[in-house]
Order: sequence, then C-alpha cells, then structure tokens
Amino acid sequence: WEFLRSYTAMKNGCLSSPCWNGGTCYADVGEYNCTCRTGYSGWSCEIENDNCASNPCENGGWCQNSATQYKCSCETGYHGLNCELGKVPPIL
Repeated sequence: WEFLRSYTAMKNGCLSSPCWNGGTCYADVGEYNCTCRTGYSGWSCEIENDNCASNPCENGGWCQNSATQYKCSCETGYHGLNCELGKVPPIL
C-alpha cells in the first residue's frame, strides 16, 4: 500500500496541495505547475506581489498596495498619481 501511495504522489504532484494562496495546481508526470491568483507569483504562488516595493510615492506620500496596483495618499499640498505635483499658487 505504501508503494502505491508513493507512486501515486510521484505521478501526481498536486496531491500534496503545493500551490499556496489559492493557486490552482496542474499536474504533469512527476511535477506540477501552479497558476497563481492575481497579486501572487512564484513557483508555488508563495510570493505576494508588492506594488509599493519601488517606493513610487514622492514628497512624503504613503503607498497603499493592492493585488494589481498601488495608490498614493499624498501629504497636504501635493497631488498626482505619485504625489509628484505640488499646489499651483493662485494667480494674482
């Protein structure tokens, strides 16, 4: 029985549920492949993508990470996708 179980596990790499974070496992002979959910990567979907890793927010902006993008919350006086734009002074 142990031999049969070992052979089956070797034949179907998905039996051990190797894909993390809700990834879907597809078996091949002696190996597996994971298709990861949005926001995850890696051989077994073990890496959570961090869209804020490059520190895209400027001028003291705070980066909020989501599965597919980031959003900067800007300090007072700044705006723009990356808080790169300052207030335009009023024309006198």
